[in-house]
Amino acid sequence: MSTTYSYPVIPSKLNIHDQDLKNNREKWAPVLDRFETALQDVSNEGTAASLARHQSRGQLLLLKVNRMLEIAFENDLPLISLVQSAGVFLPQQFRVFHKGGQLFRDLAVRSLHGMPSCAVVFGSSTAGGAYHPALSDYTIFVAKQAQTFLAGPPLVKMATGEVIGAEELGGAEIHATRTGLADQIASDESRLSLPESTLPAPPRYPIEDLLSLVNPDIRKAFDMEEVVLRLVDDSRLSIFKPKYGPNMLTAWAHIMGFPVGIVANQISVINPNEAAKAAQFIRLCNQE
Repeated sequence: MSTTYSYPVIPSKLNIHDQDLKNNREKWAPVLDRFETALQDVSNEGTAASLARHQSRGQLLLLKVNRMLEIAFENDLPLISLVQSAGVFLPQQFRVFHKGGQLFRDLAVRSLHGMPSCAVVFGSSTAGGAYHPALSDYTIFVAKQAQTFLAGPPLVKMATGEVIGAEELGGAEIHATRTGLADQIASDESRLSLPESTLPAPPRYPIEDLLSLVNPDIRKAFDMEEVVLRLVDDSRLSIFKPKYGPNMLTAWAHIMGFPVGIVANQISVINPNEAAKAAQFIRLCNQE
């Protein structure tokens, strides 16, 4: 697949065979040799130093993440997190829990200030690893790969005696249909790419169909998705939580090229799941 870049290609005028350039290369050779030797010495540090460095890595990781969140907050930037985590190393939990707590606090503060955060869950995320998608504004799960739970199947078996698989306990389908944590499910990682921008386009279906779709008796329900498909550009929708609260349609689309959020109830009664779904969707629309 070819890729088009907006920057032009600048041709090089360097003559690599010039004698002066060859002399420069020869002079740099011993310097590079000394550098390679120094790198080798560093990599051969003693086991005590290696152990201490390994034990501090959990702290360094959280410090990096917290600093990134700080920069994003100061510059009003959205946050996209790629999540797959087993939580903290419990024997060292006293070193990282306060830093991990700051991460979760910052996610909540971002949401309060209208700065969107998105978590893409690629694999098993347990305990602290489950808090990250739960505190993010928008979550995408990769089907048959992503699982999120506070305790995995081995701990469930040890505590209750129940034998259950990871997918049944906290897989993408469970969170899309039962808990509502998964806002979207990607069939595989290749489906996670962003859609291309499109120009305004008329709906693919005739708007006159609405006269047939909508009953003159307004007390009779009709399919709101079919209505929306005859109103939005190219009849394209990105449906939010399609499997959770199915009687409430929530979707992003474009009308005359302008992005819009759509909320439409399919039946006259709004149930708790539908109400929670609509409230979250409206909050997301206000953040964008």
